[in-house]
Amino acid sequence: GESKRMKKKQKKLTVNLTMCRYKVVADCCKAMGWTQTEHEMDWQLFWTDLSVGEERCMRLKRLQKINHFPGMQEIAHKCKLGRNLNRMRSKLPHFYNFHPETFNLPVDYKAFEKEFENNEGKGGGAKTYIVKPNDGACGNGIYLTRKP
Repeated sequence: GESKRMKKKQKKLTVNLTMCRYKVVADCCKAMGWTQTEHEMDWQLFWTDLSVGEERCMRLKRLQKINHFPGMQEIAHKCKLGRNLNRMRSKLPHFYNFHPETFNLPVDYKAFEKEFENNEGKGGGAKTYIVKPNDGACGNGIYLTRKP
């Protein structure tokens, strides 16, 4: 038989998509049976493509949710994530040893060059480096190299 949880009638959400340009999000909301609204404050879910400021979050009502949070770009943008992980690795190396050595170019070029030279001197063969441009998205512009 069905569990009690499955038998409960799912509550229909009201979602505001006025700041969302992706059709797939609207399609998913429709498939879920959620109601779309353009009302500024009468919704349970606000889906946005943009970053969200603290003031917006402070205005949220008790049961309202939003798909972003202040400062999210610090982990969503690969260059900023790499910089933050490197900072944490320098402070807590035993806890932040789970990610590859990361260089943000051109700022970290000297450190990258040093790492490359150190690796060559070990005689273990050239490492392969993943290069991801700062302005790339969805895998565009990423390539592999063995040279700095």
